[in-house]
Amino acid sequence: MIFFVRSCLASYDSRIHKYFQCLQNAGLSFKFVGWRRGDDNYSPQNDEIIYLLNGRLGGGWRNLYSLIKWNFFLFFTLVSHRKEIKIVHVVDLDSAFVCNVFCRIFRKKIIFDIYDKYTAVRNISGIVGRIVDSIELSIAKSADLTILAGLTRYRQLGLDKLPSNFIVLENVPATQIAKEMMPQSFDKIRLGYFGVLEPYHRGLEDLMSVVSVNPDFELHVAGYGGLLDEVNKYVKSSSNIHYHGILNSKNGLKLMSEMHVIIGMYYLSVPNHYYASPNKYYEHLMLGRGLLTTRGTSPGEGVRENGTGWAIAEGQESISVWLKQLNPDSINAAGEAAHAVWVRQYIDYFQKSYNELYLVKVRSMLA
Repeated sequence: MIFFVRSCLASYDSRIHKYFQCLQNAGLSFKFVGWRRGDDNYSPQNDEIIYLLNGRLGGGWRNLYSLIKWNFFLFFTLVSHRKEIKIVHVVDLDSAFVCNVFCRIFRKKIIFDIYDKYTAVRNISGIVGRIVDSIELSIAKSADLTILAGLTRYRQLGLDKLPSNFIVLENVPATQIAKEMMPQSFDKIRLGYFGVLEPYHRGLEDLMSVVSVNPDFELHVAGYGGLLDEVNKYVKSSSNIHYHGILNSKNGLKLMSEMHVIIGMYYLSVPNHYYASPNKYYEHLMLGRGLLTTRGTSPGEGVRENGTGWAIAEGQESISVWLKQLNPDSINAAGEAAHAVWVRQYIDYFQKSYNELYLVKVRSMLA
């Protein structure tokens, strides 16, 4: 059996559900070990082992004590299920160190899935950062399989080339949602954001500030995270900002298909954003909607090269200028270009890369 491990709930993670879908299609069994960071009414599924301890996503060093307790729980959970486990598929370094120790002691296979370089996304620098980077790289190089979300990510880890035990699986959607017609009414241009409500570095606070005083636009938000209180404040004070709660991937994408433009900004105040390979980039292609993103990032280069959206500088002024020049013709052109790229490059990516490449690697480890 394969045990997936991540320090959040699987229901928040569209990428991990792609692996679940692959394994279900192949008739392979798995469980998920995750961390529920609050006292909501979430009910674990039969294939889930959930740890409950308060801790805020994006809490940084304030979560250190909680993170230590999570790792103790994780280690003893894995030990108690050691007879079932053949492979541990762990996401990111906050869980990988303990999983690696467990796998070495009990001779289990380990898949290390690096969604983001740990120090880059958490702004950890200095000697502590170098130690953490060294641990992350050591686990990545020694793992039975290491998965990166983007082709250039190995350079971010300090490697000259992609090692033989590494593969790249981009965040391409598993569900093929048919391109829906662009909303024809432009009385109010609808902007949509679905994902983590990061308090900083994603430009959401700047976007809400600008849209709230522009009655010709609506902003529709769905997701969870540290910015939720601020989102709710704008919802109460601004008639053109709407919050749709925490949605699963299917419902979140359905909401985005009802938008004119999808939002996915990645401010360069986080070094990891130089290498961003986000779901939103591929989702905007599949849905045939233009993407607003940040200049100087990987998604920014993508929309610039293919004409599938807009890459702008950071800050409220840039957003204001962009809104003023936005019009139905440019929105329709970006949407058509986006869907053309999807059909040309990604329409069969999930089948070839997840259902074939990933499954081949997993089967070889289970043999």
